[in-house]
Amino acid sequence: MSYAISVSRDRGSASISMEARTMERLDVDVLVIGWGKGGKTLAGALGRSGRSVAMVERSSSMYGGACINIACVPTKTVCWLDICAVRARKL
Repeated sequence: MSYAISVSRDRGSASISMEARTMERLDVDVLVIGWGKGGKTLAGALGRSGRSVAMVERSSSMYGGACINIACVPTKTVCWLDICAVRARKL
């Protein structure tokens, strides 16, 4: 089973839909590898310009990329919780 995101153009805006399907052959103008911020931004821009775009990601749990799932956001959350704990101890 693979997960695909397709971007379609409709009156100057791009809509993104995600679906799980078995993929045999996919005819698109551009294949974007990775569901991160850069990949989604690129796919949206290409979709708005009229290109057909498909996005692929190795892991079904990594939608949004590494920053949201395992890097920037979780790290900032842990740091903020540490700051809160230090402040709470000072009360």
